[in-house]
Amino acid sequence: MKPVSETKQYDVAIIGAGPAGLAAAHQLHDAGKQVVVIEKYLWGGTCPNYGCDPKKILLGAVEAKESTEFLSGSGIDGQVNINWPDLMAHKNQYTKGISTGTEQSLTASDIDHVAGEATFIDEQTAIINQGGQETVTVSATDWIIAVGQRPANLSFPGSELTVDSEEFLSLPELPDEVVIIGGGFVAIEFASIAAAAGAKVSLVVRGDRLLKSFDETMVDSLMDQLDDRGVQMYFGTEVTEIVSTDNGLEATLSFGNTLS
Repeated sequence: MKPVSETKQYDVAIIGAGPAGLAAAHQLHDAGKQVVVIEKYLWGGTCPNYGCDPKKILLGAVEAKESTEFLSGSGIDGQVNINWPDLMAHKNQYTKGISTGTEQSLTASDIDHVAGEATFIDEQTAIINQGGQETVTVSATDWIIAVGQRPANLSFPGSELTVDSEEFLSLPELPDEVVIIGGGFVAIEFASIAAAAGAKVSLVVRGDRLLKSFDETMVDSLMDQLDDRGVQMYFGTEVTEIVSTDNGLEATLSFGNTLS
């Protein structure tokens, strides 16, 4: 990491080293501004480390498998199965260098950067806590906050037993049965991946349909495809409790049924 003095004034300070924060940093630096980027987790942000890029690697295997199945009997012979541990190792090979490479790119571009969590003490100044060991004070004329989003915190009993999207994209083994809470596009993508890889998938959706902001006709077609893949969908339903059993986890649904 390029050293930053304990207290330094910048034209612009950016919290968040994902695609948005990095794009702003490079453009502002090229325009002659003194810029610093602050990141408390992984340099590069969600998309390349544990979001769209690793997801596309998993989806690539799903698409290859389904293309082969579509051509079965029309010039393609044999059965194709997804080897989840090998696929995850392939994904990890891609992601392992993202954070270090991003930080090296900032150094090569002569853009200051600090690892740690920013806490504002006034409108222009923040203290950066670096793992509780030391702090750096950064002052800037303008601040850009580009911290992205986080998964919603669930509050029902046993919700701490669930995994979020980041953890799903790093599962060393795919469970035989997967319950996905939610009906947004991330939930649908994960349901498709898990089902194609051989898991029995259940979708628990609080609303009355999937993907509310998308075209209803297209969503209906997608639901038919999910049904063909064996995905079980529960609408107007919530998970009220998850408990650990000898056979894994058991989710209780709002109408009383349970899912393993």
